[in-house]
Amino acid sequence: MRIRTQFLITILVFGILLVGISISVLVTNRRVADAIDQEVFATRVAQGASELSYLSNDYVIYHEKPQLDRWQSRFNLFLNDVSGLKASTPEQQVIISSIWANSRFLKEVFDSVVTAVGSSSPGQDGIDVALLQVSWSRMAVQSQGLTTDASRLSQLLRAQANRLTQINLIAILALISIFTVYFVLTYFIVQRRTLRAIAFLRTGTSVIGAGNLDFKLDVKENDEIGDLSRAFNRMTADLKQVTTSKMELEREIEERKGVERALQFERDKLTRIMDAMEDGVCIMDSEFNIEYVNPAMRALFGDVNEKRCYQYFNGRNDVCPRCNNQEVLGGQTLRHEAQISKTGRTYEITDAPLRNADGSISKLAVFHDITERKKVEQLKDEFINMVSHELKTPLTVVMGALSTAVDKRVSKEQAEELLGDAIVHTGILANLVENLLELSRQQSDRLNIQVQPTDVGRVTRGVLQKLQNKSAVHHLANDVPETLLPALVDPIRAERILYNLVDNAIKYSPDGGEVKVSARQEEGYLVVTVSDQGPGISGEDQARLFQSFERLGVTVKGSIQGTGLGLRVCRILVEAHGGKIWVESEKGNGAAFVFTLPVASYH
Repeated sequence: MRIRTQFLITILVFGILLVGISISVLVTNRRVADAIDQEVFATRVAQGASELSYLSNDYVIYHEKPQLDRWQSRFNLFLNDVSGLKASTPEQQVIISSIWANSRFLKEVFDSVVTAVGSSSPGQDGIDVALLQVSWSRMAVQSQGLTTDASRLSQLLRAQANRLTQINLIAILALISIFTVYFVLTYFIVQRRTLRAIAFLRTGTSVIGAGNLDFKLDVKENDEIGDLSRAFNRMTADLKQVTTSKMELEREIEERKGVERALQFERDKLTRIMDAMEDGVCIMDSEFNIEYVNPAMRALFGDVNEKRCYQYFNGRNDVCPRCNNQEVLGGQTLRHEAQISKTGRTYEITDAPLRNADGSISKLAVFHDITERKKVEQLKDEFINMVSHELKTPLTVVMGALSTAVDKRVSKEQAEELLGDAIVHTGILANLVENLLELSRQQSDRLNIQVQPTDVGRVTRGVLQKLQNKSAVHHLANDVPETLLPALVDPIRAERILYNLVDNAIKYSPDGGEVKVSARQEEGYLVVTVSDQGPGISGEDQARLFQSFERLGVTVKGSIQGTGLGLRVCRILVEAHGGKIWVESEKGNGAAFVFTLPVASYH
């Protein structure tokens, strides 16, 4: 049997069984629901019969019209419930018929009692007691019969619902079994027959492809695999017949096949290389038609859609003024930089000649994105200029102060003031150089932290003492508790962090005020805060605070603006200790720089 026929038969049989069992499950579910509904009706009928018996007794005893009205109203509801009963088996039909008969008898007996009560005149001593006793007994018998029939019907319906539920479960299990059988059959059809036949066919074709034209595939089945095997055998026989008497032609064909395979391999290899390149690659002919673009180029400029190169890259309708096609097609390899307006980025473009199999020459263009490199070069130049300026300014002050201080015409007080200025600006120079060194160590993975238990209060006092003379309009406050546990840090790096933060607080609060260092312990970390009363920091500036060479737009009269390295170095050193650093500020309300350090006793 053919594989396709087997699959169709299997799917057809599976589909028929699946549809049949699914319909059976749905029908069974519907019947279960109906049985449950009928059971509810039967329960209500039994309850109604009991209530009617109770109301009948009330009327027989008291003969009052309200009891009569309640009985008749409840009997009407009772009849509605009886009307809802539907039989699905002969036994249920017999019980429902009995319920209807008992209902009618109950109504007739009760009506006779009502008639007897209504016909008695007021002057009579009373109603015939014997008649009432007989009527009461008959109503009790009918009510009991109704209750018994309703209870029996409820039991039958419950048993029917349970039986249908079991049938439904069996149907679901059968459906699962059919799924299992289907997948097992599919496995045997595909694995044991199709896949093995394909594996055998692949082995045979490999032998034939290796040049053994005497090999024949063993055809056992009359199916698609057998047809394919016979086709391969016919192809092999025809090829052998053609090449038997033409050995030279065979050799030439083999050589040509080898060359073609090598060319195809190299072409595929080159295509794979170009497809995998991050740089954009484009090949165009002498008529500016684009023959190939790799995925990276397509991601930059979109699909070609039969555009010529000047349309694709620059959105022009004519040849670019500085097009170098003639030089490249003449055999030259050229390199140049160009900013493409379509992407807004700068590329280093290498144009090289590419010889095709037919002898024609195309141009191979490789686009290397150097935008970030250009930005880095610009940033490097700006940084060099900035650092040169920042080094030159304090050096000029130091040199001028020292030169003036050694002048004999300068008084002792003036000389001491000049030396103080030289010391302050020497500290600025040392701070700048130390920040540059820390950044260099981090970028070259040479940042070694030597941690030891360190008193943060002592480090804070040392930093504030060094910076106390930097500004006459600031008050430096130490709010670090003396009872604070020591931190497990590198004391030199801890001093560098605090120095940079306090220095920044002084620098960026030009109107003066208090610069306070405080600390508290939270679990296993010390939380240190350096706060100022400056103009505050906007949310936009906060997002780039801890990046290299970022400075806020605040002008500080008479002081150095800085290189933007201080906060970046703080972040590097804090994270090297396993801590975190952040800023809390609102525009106009000062700023608080907060960082955490591990407590020695916890680590």
